[in-house]
Amino acid sequence: MTDPGQLDAQYGTDERLQVRIDTHRHYGVGDRDIFAVITASLLERGPVPTAVLDVGAGTGAWYRAIRRIIPASPEYVGLDRSAGILDRLRQETANDQHAHVLLGDAERLPFEDHRFDWVGCHFVLYHVPDIRQALSQAWRVLRPGGLLACATNGAYAYREFIDIGEEVRRALGLGPTALASVSHRFSLENGAEFFPEVPERIRRSGGFLFPSAEPAVRYLDSGPLRHHLGDAGQDEALYARALDLARDAIAARIRANGPFRVHSDGGFFVARKNPLTGA
Repeated sequence: MTDPGQLDAQYGTDERLQVRIDTHRHYGVGDRDIFAVITASLLERGPVPTAVLDVGAGTGAWYRAIRRIIPASPEYVGLDRSAGILDRLRQETANDQHAHVLLGDAERLPFEDHRFDWVGCHFVLYHVPDIRQALSQAWRVLRPGGLLACATNGAYAYREFIDIGEEVRRALGLGPTALASVSHRFSLENGAEFFPEVPERIRRSGGFLFPSAEPAVRYLDSGPLRHHLGDAGQDEALYARALDLARDAIAARIRANGPFRVHSDGGFFVARKNPLTGA
């Protein structure tokens, strides 16, 4: 999904993203706070940063992890292309003199070279039209010796949700689709090829465990089900039926097998910019 209109539909405000964050918090298994894991991992690899850039900051999950874990309060700059989704982060950082939030494009970062000790691009690069250009920009604004971290999913993450989507499509008479998870554009399996330097890959297992159908349906309703239905998802009557079918399918699985498990391998890449050459 790289179309700006589709992105705005899913991320124009923080409501849908917050549903996903809350789902991870309440029903996640494995690393419930991957941003804390990333922050701790970067601290193990180098000194405490003085300036951090968060590309695709969203509602500020990495900001909160940084402030919890790093008492020195380094400068934090959160950048996102969606004004609506940044509203919450602006409110949260209003009294933080070391935090700045701004609109911006990952492919055209408005900063001078060698500006930040850490740059993070978390769960965003698979949405960017030109992934290689975005990483080139991140590398440009990174200081020599600095760390670039990029979190993403495995190529086959959330396979159980995709199966539900296929079941719903068949029930609606839409037939199967070759639609892949959006993560396939930049995943743990293929993401390393986009970096200016070969990164380290850290894999973490996770996913969801749903005791009832409703929270799983809320997650699907936050965007994934419409994405899976494609153009048909714009028909509101059909989409309402699709939600009911998804609810029934998940409830049937829970009755047969107990809590509904959704698997998601994920993790992040870390690359260090050469401290001597800056390349």
